[in-house]
Amino acid sequence: ANGLYNLPIDISYIDFTENIIENSYDNTEAAFDLSDKEITFTLDDIENNDAVLTNSDAHTFMVSFLSSISTNFEYQKLSSLVGIKYNDTQVTEQPLFDVASVDYDGLTRSTINLFNAVSEDGVTVGWGGAPYDKVSFTPDGEDDAETWFTHEFIERGIVISADGSISVELEPEFNEYGGTSRANDIVKTNSGYTVVGNISTSIPDDRQDNIDDNCDNEDEPTSVCINLLNSNISRGLFNKRAVKWELDESLNIISVEELGMALTPDEGETEDDAFTSTALAVNNNGTIVGYNASLF
Repeated sequence: ANGLYNLPIDISYIDFTENIIENSYDNTEAAFDLSDKEITFTLDDIENNDAVLTNSDAHTFMVSFLSSISTNFEYQKLSSLVGIKYNDTQVTEQPLFDVASVDYDGLTRSTINLFNAVSEDGVTVGWGGAPYDKVSFTPDGEDDAETWFTHEFIERGIVISADGSISVELEPEFNEYGGTSRANDIVKTNSGYTVVGNISTSIPDDRQDNIDDNCDNEDEPTSVCINLLNSNISRGLFNKRAVKWELDESLNIISVEELGMALTPDEGETEDDAFTSTALAVNNNGTIVGYNASLF
């Protein structure tokens, strides 16, 4: 489900005299003027008068502002995408990796939550990101600590029991910088479950050079640099391969099998670029379908 109402906003760390938020407010005020409306809040109201809690326009402004700077990790990360389970009598939210916030009531609401499939007996699979932590970081050569928002991994697959009491993270064997994994489908078997998706397997040489050259933990936390590189490079940082997990009835992982790729890149290509294959679905006969990203 998307569009979660009343996302929590943490303003405790924000300097409301910074140009980035002042300019955003000025643009919002101008938009009100164009609609022949008078803006109902000021930045001072947000900072000192709890306007985010009492004024819906102020709350909408802050959500919009934070969403517009999603790649600026000096500001809170928000996500309105939640995992939902439906049955005959109720609708239940099922967090994948989110945790209780230390700054406000409830979950951090900083994670992606994507359910992809459900088995015939209600076991679900999907993937999400790690929750963001608010940390203090002092850049090299500076005396004053700054607030940054970091997390442990970009994306990871998960298997959740039908009643939600058991969650099994599908952590990849290659877990440098957290690694990546996704669970795309699940099927019930005679001995347990088969889950398919993909996992990180390595980092190409050129991508590792990018990391070594840029992510030195001097100007920004290493995890922030990893996030930015992964999103700014078209194929991302990681080589990823289609994978099949076998789990028993208690959701213990019995085996992990990489399924390879549908093409064989030249050696030079594998040094320069990341390659991805992924398994999208599996049927009761164990037949798996997916795709392989290729260079073009």
